[in-house]
Amino acid sequence: MNESLAAWLHISRLPFLLGGLVMNALGTAFALAEGAPFDLWTFAAVQAVITATQLANHLANEYYDRDVDAQHTARHRPQWSGGSGVLPEGRLPAESVRRAALILLALATIGALSITAFVRPGAWTATLLAASITVAWFYSAPPLTLHGSGWGEVLGALLLAGWTPLLGYHMQGGSRIGATLGLLLPLIALQSVMLIVVSLPDAAGDALGGKRTLAVRLSPRRTARLATFLLAVAYGWSFFRLRGAPPAPIVATCTLAGAPLAAWLATQLWTDAGTDPRRWNRLAFWTIGLVVGTASATALALVVAFFGH
Repeated sequence: MNESLAAWLHISRLPFLLGGLVMNALGTAFALAEGAPFDLWTFAAVQAVITATQLANHLANEYYDRDVDAQHTARHRPQWSGGSGVLPEGRLPAESVRRAALILLALATIGALSITAFVRPGAWTATLLAASITVAWFYSAPPLTLHGSGWGEVLGALLLAGWTPLLGYHMQGGSRIGATLGLLLPLIALQSVMLIVVSLPDAAGDALGGKRTLAVRLSPRRTARLATFLLAVAYGWSFFRLRGAPPAPIVATCTLAGAPLAAWLATQLWTDAGTDPRRWNRLAFWTIGLVVGTASATALALVVAFFGH
């Protein structure tokens, strides 16, 4: 494979795009469970904007974090965080990556405006799209640089596990935005845990580079303890919703199915896995798997329930 193409594929971090697809599918499944008809073209249009936004975010992260990411040598770079290493290693010109990120941002914005104007006009469509694109871009880009503000983990979780499925839900005809957001709260908590976990290996380099993540502000150990609290919140809330009105029991059951894995993750976090390089990659892998697995299982269960009627 051409070295330049390989570098572009690497820096784009394509496997992470699966998360956007799963969250869009989850929101669509919520709408189907309410009896809404499935619109393939709407799903595809929304997914195109989500994917363009994700790619713009990935490239912006790589460009604006390149000096911080340079603190991680190739030998000690975590698999799931710390950037791809493409720019610190000089495999692509930084300016080319910045231009590509801006082009993708423009495409996402044009797509969002088109959807708002022609697919499902309205305040909710405009708000969800504008909030998603804004947070995704300014997550690492100045002047907001959200990921270093102490709010990055919270806003990132709201973006990925809150607004993205709500967008898919709303665009497919869902109308119970508030109730659906309530059903998504455990997933948002799990997404927060994932973002915390993948930031723990970067704490030392982030501190040197002036990037003030939660792990830098609170210390990796305290941040890991916060993650265990969020796991407890996610599963406590799900247990509480088992007797709620449909589809709450389905959502809660799918979330609770991941409780054994969550318990193991909580034990790892409490025993300082976040400061142990030997456990970084495994911890991040299973935390990502918990979020994606929970969202996928919930989407599948909701679709099965819809067709069961």
